[in-house]
Amino acid sequence: MQTQDELVRGERVVALMWPRRISQARLASAIGVDPSSFSQKLRGKRPWYLREVTQLAIELNTTVAYLIGESDEVRPVDGSENGVGRTGLEPVTDGL
Repeated sequence: MQTQDELVRGERVVALMWPRRISQARLASAIGVDPSSFSQKLRGKRPWYLREVTQLAIELNTTVAYLIGESDEVRPVDGSENGVGRTGLEPVTDGL
């Protein structure tokens, strides 16, 4: 069972970073985290905050579900830019 500190799958983040040639320092800056803390978060040594995970998904053009291992779909499937919709983590209400 994963702990909260291991919530984001570091190997998935790194696998998305390399083809895009994004450094850890650049990605850390983009999500508002110190590079040292970012490295520790990737290794599961420090906890992630929801804001960081959401921003990470945006920067890597994937979903939060992919980053935490709940989905194997790398790209957003709903057509949104970041997989969480423009208004955040609100439930889908289409068809109600």
